[in-house]
Amino acid sequence: MKGHLPYLLRLVLFSLIPASLLIALGIVLKPELKPAYYEIIGLSVFFLLVTFFIHRFLVQANAKNPAQFVRAFTGVIALKMFIFLFLLLGYGLANRSHFGGFAVAFLVMYASFMAFESWALIRDLRK
Repeated sequence: MKGHLPYLLRLVLFSLIPASLLIALGIVLKPELKPAYYEIIGLSVFFLLVTFFIHRFLVQANAKNPAQFVRAFTGVIALKMFIFLFLLLGYGLANRSHFGGFAVAFLVMYASFMAFESWALIRDLRK
């Protein structure tokens, strides 16, 4: 865990960027597309935790067997995408009246954290 502390610090600081972006977007978006603050905070924490544990798993997978890393990376990313899609659809079915705002927040967070995760993995695996 100690070796992952610098990554976790960067991830926590990074998570402020998409959250701030969503708050700023909330000012200009239509009311039906404006995410609620509790959704922004909840999604930030959710994506932060998922990204941290996936990064940790992939770095450990690379350390054990670099030849199997591509298979592990592809599998984890595909599994994550399908699970997140089902979460998004599940929320949409459960809360149709506020799905627009949640979907905007979810997609911004997903894209932001995916970009950060890719950048961090490339950076860490080059070492």
